[in-house]
Amino acid sequence: RPITQEEAMAALGFVKPYSDIKFGPFTGNSTVMRWFHELNIYYNVGGQAFLFYKPKGQGRSRALRKPQQVRDLLKQGLQNDSLAYIYHCERHYCVPIGFEDVPKEPTNAYSGKLENKDMNTWIILGDQSQTAAGLQSARWR
Repeated sequence: RPITQEEAMAALGFVKPYSDIKFGPFTGNSTVMRWFHELNIYYNVGGQAFLFYKPKGQGRSRALRKPQQVRDLLKQGLQNDSLAYIYHCERHYCVPIGFEDVPKEPTNAYSGKLENKDMNTWIILGDQSQTAAGLQSARWR
């Protein structure tokens, strides 16, 4: 069964009020992956976490994939009920929950199936931030 944020926080040993916790300084990718592992143990479920794609900065992924290949893998994963992603950008986390492929040329909107090179992919993100809309989209570049 899905759990709430509050249940996850309690399982990880955090105490209320959760809104007083300043997560920024200590919540990098490694910490989130460790928490995922701890929650798997706590709830006696299987799962694994790994860095899927980080194109810039310290600890960037070294996979020899081009951004277009990563986009295609992400789109496949978003259609798989057994996979989930967390998007971490500039000390903020949200969850990719879908995508939309939009023709680059409006005249192609109803022309049938298009090749990737003729479309822009928008990743749909779910966000729980108090300062952002619950649903957002980001263009894959």
